[in-house]
Amino acid sequence: SKGIVHRDLKPENVMLDLNNKIKLIDFGTARDLEHPEVKGAGNSARGKRIFEHFVGTPHYMAPECVRNRDSNKKSDVWSLGCILYQFIAGYPPYLGGSDYLIFQKSQEKAPIFDSFLFSPEARELIELTLERDFEKRISLDDLKKHPYFKDVDFENIISYAEAEKKISPLEEFLMGVKEKLTN
Repeated sequence: SKGIVHRDLKPENVMLDLNNKIKLIDFGTARDLEHPEVKGAGNSARGKRIFEHFVGTPHYMAPECVRNRDSNKKSDVWSLGCILYQFIAGYPPYLGGSDYLIFQKSQEKAPIFDSFLFSPEARELIELTLERDFEKRISLDDLKKHPYFKDVDFENIISYAEAEKKISPLEEFLMGVKEKLTN
């Protein structure tokens, strides 16, 4: 909504503040869509060709960024899809022994969705975020309306402390077991 494309969204750049509110960090490669004359760090060397859109971390880079063709709001949606995949599976959707292999897979192959990990709604949503053609890729507004988020009120997200008050006895028991195991 601020006209900024982050261009390096990844789990390491998503933090929680003291009130457990999500905060994005590291805007060093961000792009200001309303003021294109302002340039982020990008990936370039002095005297070399400037790669205006080829920025980010390989596991989360949208195809249009890999090809240095564009970086826009939907590039960040691709990255969000990769992050959601990783939150569920424990690893990013495209793996490889080198950046080149990661780029090649993200350009040509569909991620693997193990049915015991991904609900049908999660799979569908991730597939919509990982649409290679950014013009066909789901928008952030439509992403928030997807059935995967049917129980989320994005306008009234409560704090972790408030959510703790609403946990069931079973959740409280499991949290206690987890705490004892980690201690």
